[in-house]
Amino acid sequence: MSGDIKVLPFSAVHLNHLELNETNSEIIGDPMTKEQFGLVNEGGPCWTLYHVEYGVIACYGVCILWPGVASCWTLPNTKLVQKFPVKFHKSVMNALESCIDGFELHRVYTTVLKTFATSMRWLERMGFKEEAYLKKYGPNGEDMIQYAWIKED
Repeated sequence: MSGDIKVLPFSAVHLNHLELNETNSEIIGDPMTKEQFGLVNEGGPCWTLYHVEYGVIACYGVCILWPGVASCWTLPNTKLVQKFPVKFHKSVMNALESCIDGFELHRVYTTVLKTFATSMRWLERMGFKEEAYLKKYGPNGEDMIQYAWIKED
């Protein structure tokens, strides 16, 4: 079954086949935002985790901000991530480690809604640490938490 899972280069078209939770749907549901979100390809490498039978499991990537620093993002199909948690985790970790090495990153950060406890635990398992509380930072004025992975000397 996991042999039916492939990592593909991300395309904004994949977002049309990604079943998102309600909050993520609100964030990228607007066609203009999807078009803009497609521009993340230009900011750094991005991927889609795809199952040949079930479809898009998740889209994820990094945006290189300047030498040594990047932001990262993940848009999961929560149901499929729960069905294939190990493959999801390993593919995101492999991509992140590849970017850290390939782009010589010393800092990678991301933000998560303060209500997404599962996402926060997952980030911590990946080595990210809570860094800041961002009031009204979300697209609809939601409070968010910023997490960062910082290379240790």
